[in-house]
Amino acid sequence: MVASDWTERHRPLSENQLEGNEAQRKKIRTWLDQWQAGSPDKPGLLLIGPPGVGKTTVARAVAADMGWQVIELNASDARNAGAIRKAATHASTHGSLFMTPGQKPPRTLILLDEVDHLSGGLREVSKDRISSMVSGEDEDSSKALKGDSGGKAELLNMLSMTRQPVILACNDEMGLWGRTSSSWRTARDRFSKHLITIRFDRASDEALRRIALRVIKEEGYTADPGAVDEMINNNPGDLRALVRDLQVMCSIADSNITRELVKENIETGVRDTTVEIFPGLDLLYRSRDSQNAMKAARSLDKSPDDMVAWVSWNNGVVFSDKGAIRRGSSSLSLADTLLTTRFRNTAHRSWYWGSNLAGLSASVANPKAIEGRIFCTYPGFLRRGSAWIKRSVVTRLAETCGCSNKAVREELLPSLVAVQSESSDDFSISLALGLSPEEHAAICGLKLSHRSTKQLMEKYSKELEKTNAELCMGHLELAGFYANKDYQCQHGTDPKTFGKFDTVFSGHFHKKSTRSNITYLGNPYQLYWNDLDEERGFHIYDLDTGELEFIPNPTSMFHKVFYNESEKKLFNPNKFKDSYIKIVVEDKSTPKKLSSFVDNLYRVGVHDIKIIEQFKLEVDDDVEVEGEDTLTTLTNYVNAMDDSVDKTSIIKIFKSLYVEAQEV
Repeated sequence: MVASDWTERHRPLSENQLEGNEAQRKKIRTWLDQWQAGSPDKPGLLLIGPPGVGKTTVARAVAADMGWQVIELNASDARNAGAIRKAATHASTHGSLFMTPGQKPPRTLILLDEVDHLSGGLREVSKDRISSMVSGEDEDSSKALKGDSGGKAELLNMLSMTRQPVILACNDEMGLWGRTSSSWRTARDRFSKHLITIRFDRASDEALRRIALRVIKEEGYTADPGAVDEMINNNPGDLRALVRDLQVMCSIADSNITRELVKENIETGVRDTTVEIFPGLDLLYRSRDSQNAMKAARSLDKSPDDMVAWVSWNNGVVFSDKGAIRRGSSSLSLADTLLTTRFRNTAHRSWYWGSNLAGLSASVANPKAIEGRIFCTYPGFLRRGSAWIKRSVVTRLAETCGCSNKAVREELLPSLVAVQSESSDDFSISLALGLSPEEHAAICGLKLSHRSTKQLMEKYSKELEKTNAELCMGHLELAGFYANKDYQCQHGTDPKTFGKFDTVFSGHFHKKSTRSNITYLGNPYQLYWNDLDEERGFHIYDLDTGELEFIPNPTSMFHKVFYNESEKKLFNPNKFKDSYIKIVVEDKSTPKKLSSFVDNLYRVGVHDIKIIEQFKLEVDDDVEVEGEDTLTTLTNYVNAMDDSVDKTSIIKIFKSLYVEAQEV
């Protein structure tokens, strides 16, 4: 399979292919060498740096050079205690699966990306709830772990117990610590006991140039020198963004990329050339002259209003000198006054001075240079209503506005909530955004259990039914539909709400399905193991005829392979390149042969392999097993117990645990 994303196609597979951050790479290599020899003083690394600078790529490449397996978990997808324990903790506390007798077993690197997306505090959840989630036994949805519950506590648990190297990666460490003034220091100190912090820098222009020329050559294209310079000049040191720009340029160029082509198509000004907020504030507060202060303030990409909010919130914490706080407050007061003039006239210079005055109040207002670390926090008054906003609202707004979930929570939602809280019966914004009645109530700050809220939702539904549109497209969470083949949504919006439309198309759920006038299109490609054997593809909808054409995706990411040494079968491992495999062992007489079989698959480029012992399991509680395997032994043991115990329940628990163990 040819990778459609060039960031994956050209991802360095070895350290000698990497560019930039040499000192940081040396620290990582030294730490991994310590793991190779035994175990270092601290079992984990925390890699901090802006997106696209190669944090996870460096970790993968160095691990590959050492012949280590990598288990990767993106904390923005699976974040609660149960998900982290299932995906990472189990692997971190066990030895490697494949070992050669007489040799030291290879390490398994546990890599958790985007850990700054973990919200919540350090409160642990009960071990029973975690175990129930991992085993899939607990069917009570009210007790299920939701969101990020216990995620940070489980990270700490894993770091304290791990027998394998653990690397955490993030853009902003304050997202991991938590930005409330009362708790972030505690979180930082507890994590720091287990972590070495390494900060990554943006790539230099020379590093960007070398990467650009290499990618262009490997793809069989040429480029004018001025074309490469133009792309670099519009890039803030983001390696990932550079490769994606190159993919776009090559897709529209014949064989040579010209400067004119780049200038016409590069998204000048759209690229994120800003410094992340907390490192940027650090630069701002350390500025000792007005010129550097204004430069640092502009790099933060915050509106003047937000700049005033951020600086006024943090000055009292950062400054120890009362005179500096007083001078800063005077500048902020003047900035706030100037900013109100834009509503009365067209004096846009007030916008300019408002922003600059905020920056100056955080820098030159303080007569002394700040020593040591600066820890800023998120302005509490900007968080209005964000804690209880449904994730579906955040996702929908991010897709509609073309921004990240984080930007929605921090930038868009506070304003939207403020507007809707004042006028909950104004449906115009929510209807335009395609929000459900429940989601409209959420952004209005209303509790769904209240009678007045239910009446408002009924009124909203009636307004939705008044539309003259025949076609509805959205990112809908509708009750009764299957999100995947194993999970049916019970809590979403009633499908009857959309009964007015002739045809409704929706995303959100991965499984392709149709009921009445509603069609879930499903994912265009496989994402998870429960997508195995599920049909994936693309759709073309004809607005004139109303016909929906489905185009199957010929690529399958997940495969099940049956291993039987007694059968002589021709096997071509090359067809499984860039895929994920479960090996079901039907007959194994020699472990060495199985190990060789697995090695052949890895050599052709299989991403991940799971090995499952073959057994026969019926849908009901009866278990049919051929031979005396583990499950049979457990079942026989329970049946031999005293009749006073609930044997059926115990066997059911054993069965769930056994199935889960095979999947790990």
